[in-house]
Amino acid sequence: MRSAVSILSLALLASACIPSFEKVECYNDIDCPGGGDLVCSAENTCVSASADAGFPDSGVAVDAGFPDTGAPDTGVVTEDAGFPDSGVPDSGAPDTGVPDAGFPDAGFPDAGFPDAGFALSLLPSTVDFGVARVGCPGVARQVTLRNDGTTAVQISSVDLSQATPGTFTLSGPATPLNLAPASQRVFDVTYAPVAAGAEAGALEATYGAQSDLLSATLIAEGTVATSQTDNFTQAGGPLDVLLVVDDSPEMMPFQSQLSSDLLFLFLTLDYEGWDYQIGVTSTDVTPTGARGALVGNPPLITPQTPNAETLLEARVLLGENGSGTEEGLEASRLAVTGANAGWPRANAAFLVIYLSDEDDQSPMMVSQYSTIFDNLKGAGNQDLVAASAIVSTATFCTIPDGTLADYGGRYIGMAALTRGTVSHICDSSFQDVLQATPPIPRNQAFTLSARPEPSSVQVYVNNVLIDGLAGANWSYQAASNQVVFSVAQAPALGRPVRITYNIACN
Repeated sequence: MRSAVSILSLALLASACIPSFEKVECYNDIDCPGGGDLVCSAENTCVSASADAGFPDSGVAVDAGFPDTGAPDTGVVTEDAGFPDSGVPDSGAPDTGVPDAGFPDAGFPDAGFPDAGFALSLLPSTVDFGVARVGCPGVARQVTLRNDGTTAVQISSVDLSQATPGTFTLSGPATPLNLAPASQRVFDVTYAPVAAGAEAGALEATYGAQSDLLSATLIAEGTVATSQTDNFTQAGGPLDVLLVVDDSPEMMPFQSQLSSDLLFLFLTLDYEGWDYQIGVTSTDVTPTGARGALVGNPPLITPQTPNAETLLEARVLLGENGSGTEEGLEASRLAVTGANAGWPRANAAFLVIYLSDEDDQSPMMVSQYSTIFDNLKGAGNQDLVAASAIVSTATFCTIPDGTLADYGGRYIGMAALTRGTVSHICDSSFQDVLQATPPIPRNQAFTLSARPEPSSVQVYVNNVLIDGLAGANWSYQAASNQVVFSVAQAPALGRPVRITYNIACN
């Protein structure tokens, strides 16, 4: 929705009487009113043309004039920047009144119950022996029985359960035994296949007065082959995506275009194998708006969500009843600073995409918002975050049905400062933004399914043989049983990796 302010600005530009707009925030000359009398300075403020600091009036090139020179807001303290949890709706205290007194544990003072102070675990909980050759010496793995509780535990027995007797063998401390608090015992399990095929079993510990059972799963595969081929696809890691959609009047045509173009986003996410979580919020941060909270149920769409693409296509159609004061940058700040408990994930790259037919009207400087996002993943991890925008990159633009969009300078500035991408909202496709994901450190290590004869290992990426060059491109690490690529040679996302080798008999 175009505001009264933008309409007034157009009128003033047509007037011979130019008011003073010096010190207005800007990221390109087009941000400054005055018909050329004002230009954008290196300090990101509008100044008289006579004080032009080298920002050429080069039209509306999206990235032009954003060389990060001088980092104008370096040193701005961004710990909530004066917004201490404002808008995060804690009032109402959902836990208030939950009756704790006298509930679940009342009357059960650990009298005779086997997990009184017990915190037992078998680690790892699943033991994978990989592929082993029939007739070769067994493959050994260690399993640790831990007591992290405050009470000693009587271990009655530790035994094996297996489909083929004698395939797995066990050695370790004799039972019964008393496992003291904060102590552990290590057991050795060996797999020696007697026939080709998959094998399964369990290591089982019986404990406590009630003979409770704790188990770890054992999986393995026997083979009579002497060689092995392991196939991988270089996959993306965890990625959280936030779509901030303008829901003010006259936005439905643009929402519909975004909905249609989401196929480009899913093509990228699925091809590159991202572990994605996608949420949607609006630009409305008024008391009746979303205020950065994710909309819809479930709030996050993942690769496991049934009909994920169809669900997201419907979700971005937020309608046109939101506030005409669009605050997309503030909505995204609220979304990542408490409006959504536990999200975004700490270990995930983060991408925010803004869609709006007007410029942002949030209260802080763009550089303050970009600093918040740069710090989102900790010092030195700025490249894990990007903010992209689908806005008008001209003074205004119209689509075939006559709907008008105003210049989105602040969103363009946010994209430039956070390594994002910009698509013109009046174009017929938003593909550029929807296929641009943040760069992440690529996976370098690939675990083999069997122990190789090191000299026999051959590595193919995208069906091209890659010479190890004495470890310069990749090397085999026996301790982890992995082929590890150098940083420069790590396969690109989506590329197939094939590793062949002779299976060692050890």
